[in-house]
Amino acid sequence: MQWKRWIKLFVVTILTVVVIVFAALLWSKRWRPENHTGIESTLMLTPVKQPSGEIFDPGRLNGRWVLVHFWASWCAPCEEELPALVSFADQVPQVLVLAVSLDQGWSDADKMLEPLKRPKNWIDVLDTKLRLPEALGTYQYPETYLYDTEGQLAAKWVGPQPWSAPKFIQIFTERVSKK
Repeated sequence: MQWKRWIKLFVVTILTVVVIVFAALLWSKRWRPENHTGIESTLMLTPVKQPSGEIFDPGRLNGRWVLVHFWASWCAPCEEELPALVSFADQVPQVLVLAVSLDQGWSDADKMLEPLKRPKNWIDVLDTKLRLPEALGTYQYPETYLYDTEGQLAAKWVGPQPWSAPKFIQIFTERVSKK
């Protein structure tokens, strides 16, 4: 009978340690909800890879306007739209473009990306498991989300857009300059 009591005490002790460690992780500085905005939190839970193979660090989005653009090489409207989006990114440098390829690998994505001269405010990432579009409720491509400097959704576009049209760029520039 004594050994049953010891086993019970051991199990309770282990469970207590697990709960304490889990609570510490949740409330550590890195995981506190107030330290991460909407899109940052989503990216922390749905990691995407950069061409180098490294996981994209959502901390790079802090305090910036972010345009999250979903595309794929097998999507004909995406293929037509991508050069205009690159032109847009070049003309609106205060916005970080996170171009999320939904291809099965970088070789497919590179066929469309290689001829494009992407500006410094453009980051390519790959989501082969489609976790990020699922987390955001995206099912039609191309689809684009604009997040403000607080990480909150400011606008959403479904389908191809006239990204390089002067009027579109003017309206967009005015909008991101207001905050």
